[in-house]
Amino acid sequence: MSVPFSEPGVLFLQCSRDDAIARLENAAPGHYVVRPSSRPGCLSLSYVGADKRLAHLLLTKSSAGWTTDGIDVSLPTVRALLEFLPYDLKLGDDSHQYRRVPGGSSSNAGPSGGVYGSAPGTVPQYGTVGGGGG
Repeated sequence: MSVPFSEPGVLFLQCSRDDAIARLENAAPGHYVVRPSSRPGCLSLSYVGADKRLAHLLLTKSSAGWTTDGIDVSLPTVRALLEFLPYDLKLGDDSHQYRRVPGGSSSNAGPSGGVYGSAPGTVPQYGTVGGGGG
């Protein structure tokens, strides 16, 4: 596994995808774990969606900041990216500086306006488990 990641306000566990699934399989919607990715230089987000299914997103970092597939913004921290995603993740407090606002934009949007590249309120996922069919 990679070097541990640390950022205030982000639940990071040095664990595998299977360990994250085991930890979250009975959790309520919004619970999550940020963990190492099998892709170098990336992190993975495992979370429980509103439909109680487990899902996973690849978080990538560039010189512009952190992003994931399906959004056309980069944010300065993983915490800011988690706040921006439309999954109501349980981040431990209400200091959501980058929370999306109705219409698919960020309340702190950059020059691009912070709108999603795909359908509003959706972000492509790279694999879901549980709930059948996934």
